[in-house]
Formats: sequence, C-alpha cells, structure tokens
Amino acid sequence: MNLNTRVFFSVIGRPFFRRLILPLGVFLMVVSSLDPSVDWSALREQLATQDPWQITLIFTTLNLFWSISAGRALRPVWSQPTIAFLLRQPIGHWFWVRYLLPSLSIAFLPVVSIWWLAPHYAHPLAHYSGFVGLSWTIILGASFRGLASVKLIAIGTAAMATLIFGYALQPGVAYLAIIATILLLPVSITGIRDQLVQSRKISPGRLVSNWPIAAVVRRDLLCLWRLERKSLIGLVLPAVVVALMMLALRVNAQVSGREAFVFSCGFLSFAIMPVYEILTRLKTRLGPELMRQRWPVNHHDRGVALLCTMFVLTGPNIIALAGLGSTMGRAYGLLFMLFAANTIVVLTALFSRTLVVAAPMLGWSLWLLFIHAILAMTLPGWIYALSAVAIVPLGFSLMLKGLQMFTQQTERGNLDQFA
Repeated sequence: MNLNTRVFFSVIGRPFFRRLILPLGVFLMVVSSLDPSVDWSALREQLATQDPWQITLIFTTLNLFWSISAGRALRPVWSQPTIAFLLRQPIGHWFWVRYLLPSLSIAFLPVVSIWWLAPHYAHPLAHYSGFVGLSWTIILGASFRGLASVKLIAIGTAAMATLIFGYALQPGVAYLAIIATILLLPVSITGIRDQLVQSRKISPGRLVSNWPIAAVVRRDLLCLWRLERKSLIGLVLPAVVVALMMLALRVNAQVSGREAFVFSCGFLSFAIMPVYEILTRLKTRLGPELMRQRWPVNHHDRGVALLCTMFVLTGPNIIALAGLGSTMGRAYGLLFMLFAANTIVVLTALFSRTLVVAAPMLGWSLWLLFIHAILAMTLPGWIYALSAVAIVPLGFSLMLKGLQMFTQQTERGNLDQFA
C-alpha cells in the first residue's frame, strides 16, 4: 500500500467503515433471518423468469435502498478538515477515482450479493463491472447535500433502471453499463468540492434554524461512549435481567392487567438506576463543557436534548417491558408509557439541578425512583395519570431553571477568572 492509498484509507476509508457498521449489520441480520426460510437458488431462477419491467423494479429498488444507506454513512466524511487539504492538492478526477475505490470498496459487497440474484445473461465480469459500478454514483450522490445530491441520485437511478431494462432484453447492454459507469465516475467526483464550499457558508443563525437538538444529542452520546464506555456496556445486564424476569412472569405466572403494569413499573425503576449515575459521572468529567455554550443552542433545546439522551439510554428497557408486558392491556399500556415519560422527566430535572452543586445527588435519585414507583403501584390509575400529566410540565420547567442557573454560574466563574 503506497502513501496515497494509505492517506485515502485513513482519511476516508476508516471513518466510512465505522459509520457503515450499523447498515452492514442490519443487512447481514436481514439476510441471516431469511436464510433458513428462503431457497436462494430457487429465488434466483424465479427472478430470471420475470418480465423485464419487474426485474428492473426489483433490482433498482434494492440497489437504491442500499446505496442511499451507504451514502448517508459517507456524508460526515466530507466535513473533515483533511478533505479540504486534499482538495487543495493538484489532484485530478481520475486520481480521486483511483484512490476512492479501495476506500469505498466495503460498500459494494452488499451490491455484489444483490446482483448475484439477478439473471446473468452476459459474462460475469461484464455483469458485475457494469451494474455494481453504477451504484457508485448513487452512493456519492446520497453523501452530498442540496441540489447536487438530488441531481446525482436521479441521474444514477435513471441510468441504472434504463440499463437494467435493456439488459433484460439484450445481454450486450451489460457492456454499455460499463461505459456508463466510466463516464459517471468523474462527473460524480466534482460534487466533493461543492460540498466543501457549502460547509464553509454555514452560519450560526442557519444552525439555529435547522433544529440543532439532534446534533447535541449525538454529541452527548459520543461523549458518553468515549468517557463511560464500560458503564454503558454495564447497562446491558440490568436490561437483560428485567426482560427475562418479565418474560418469566408472563409465561409462568401469566400476569395481566394491573398486575403486569405494577411489575413493569418496578422493573423499569430498577433498570433505570445506572443511567442517572452515568450522567452524574459525565457531569463530573465535562464540567462547564456540558452546556456547550459555544454552540448556538438555547436552554429549551438543551433541555429537550437531555430528555432525548435519557430516552436513548432507557428506551431499550421501556420498549422491552412494554412488549413483554403487553398483557397489561391498552389502558395500562398507555399508563406505563406515561410512567416512563414521567420518570425520565423527573430524573432529568434532578440532574439539571445537580449541575450547580458540587456533591452528587445519587441518593436523592434512588429515593425519587422508589417513591415514584410506589405511587404508581398503589394509586388508582386515573389519579396517577392526572398527577403524572401535571408533573411532566413542572419537571421540564425545573430542568430549564437548573440549566439557566448552571449557565449563570459558569459565566460568573469565567468573569472571576478573567478578573
């Protein structure tokens, strides 16, 4: 591997591969789940007997779906500072093609498996070289933003559908697909420079108007993964334990109605305990950076982002308990979702208040979880529902107040430091 190949692999290949792990995992999971029930050879023979328009529709849809997923994984790569450095070098279009292909080759493996199902009327080399290569344009188009993305996806999809239809009628069209791939390669590369120009034009006002909550949540989760990776992995054990216990109660004790609701609330309170401790340690490690005052984010957006982060951390437990406790019925199911939302809001409000104090308040969080669970288990359903509906907006306002106090404390500390 020469120097240029190593540079492209480090700058583009590695981050692209890391972001492609989830789409690849979903693809492999779907294929493995279908494997015992599908005879792939028989399916391949059946597809060969379809009409040309049916073949075109099937394989265009499959390739388009995967190419867009891979392109979305590639999109963050173009915002790296090293890409701007590469674009300032005297590099031609074919140079980019030559060194991008090895870096993006992992994205073509599902495309190859999809085209294995297609009828091979021509030589396999022409078949794969032409039709697998056509997905290059769609992948790059999906990784761009704005009009360039729409244009490349439309061109790539139209070319693919036209050539697939022609290939079903005349095998020699496979060689035309190779020519189309070669012609579209340098055209698709030109969009990389345009993406760099667009990224430089982004202003703080535009970031505010584009709802930055998703970016804040993503940043929080990345910080948690980097700083508290072992603790996040430790969340799996309570989730598995409560899911197995709920499953055992459903199968062996056949719990239902309010009884299933009570057990679900108790199990959720137990499983959510480590989440607050993880957020407390995150606050200790990051300190004032937790508010990220350099970002164009107000307190309301930051509060919603904290709620979303809590839901991401507790969501698997909520979904598992709601599914395994579905025997509780529709009314108690809605009450359980209200219980989960109330728990998240109360704990997030408590966490925002701990930002202005030095000592952690883990004991208070455990007491709140315990008292909240007892109230949900003992109060009649309609009384708890009314109280929970009232507590949710109150908890959100207390959370905003805590964030405001934390911001004021941070600004006061910065002024004292400058003085």
